[in-house]
Amino acid sequence: MNANSSLPALTIDDWLRQATTRLNSADIPSARLDSLIMLETILGHERSWLLAHGEQELKARQLGRLNTLLNNRAQRQPLAYLLGHKMFYGRDFVVNANVLIPRPETETLIELTKEVLHHSSPASKKAWKLMDVGAGSGCIAITIALQAGAAREWRLDEPVEIIGGDISADALATARLNARRLGAAVRFIQSDLLERAPQQLDIIIANLPYVDPDWERSPETAYEPTIALFADRNGLALIEQLLSQAPHHLVANGYLLLEADPMQHPAIITAAKQHGLLLRDQQDYCLVFRLQPVA
Repeated sequence: MNANSSLPALTIDDWLRQATTRLNSADIPSARLDSLIMLETILGHERSWLLAHGEQELKARQLGRLNTLLNNRAQRQPLAYLLGHKMFYGRDFVVNANVLIPRPETETLIELTKEVLHHSSPASKKAWKLMDVGAGSGCIAITIALQAGAAREWRLDEPVEIIGGDISADALATARLNARRLGAAVRFIQSDLLERAPQQLDIIIANLPYVDPDWERSPETAYEPTIALFADRNGLALIEQLLSQAPHHLVANGYLLLEADPMQHPAIITAAKQHGLLLRDQQDYCLVFRLQPVA
């Protein structure tokens, strides 16, 4: 028995096995991975160490914290919210119930932005002007700022001025916190889509709510902010609104990058064309449009 505790003694391997079984029973596909992540967080050791020291007995305090996490995860609370952070494009972002949890598929937007920046020139010939609409945790805007700016990993000839906009003040507070933690130069503004956006933007990026409330979805989404997930008209209401606004804020030949469910892409491509936005690229969940100059 653990000292000063009524909890039975468990080794790392014991707890990992029991936790995986519990999460499997809750229909969580990543049961073992989630259990390992909880162990990493509470014990402060990397996965390789945990697997090599499976016979080590857990302390009572560790076991109590692990079981609290496990119980909440078994209720389908997102692990990112329970831990308070989520990796995105190799960086650790603070997340909470005020922001959507960053998804791996959104990283494609980063790669597509890189392609645009490398194969085009800014309208001013001196600096790119880019806005992330619906910034949420700030993961897109901050990642681009770091890749294009401080990290210099993209080796661009021109600097990039980055603005992040969101309608939610609480989301913006989280985004600003992430920018400070990660040392990213991003200006965040409260804006309903492009309502307060500047003119003459070279690039607009948006991962807006595109989930139809009637779609079948993971139980974890019940814990995420509805304002960041759902949209009317088959999930396209906000995207269609942005398509109508974007030409008034983009420079001629400016770019609009969007994320949406692939089954929505045909309708988005058709709607975009009506506003002079022609498809230039399409990868996974993401679309790239370019604004055609008025003849």
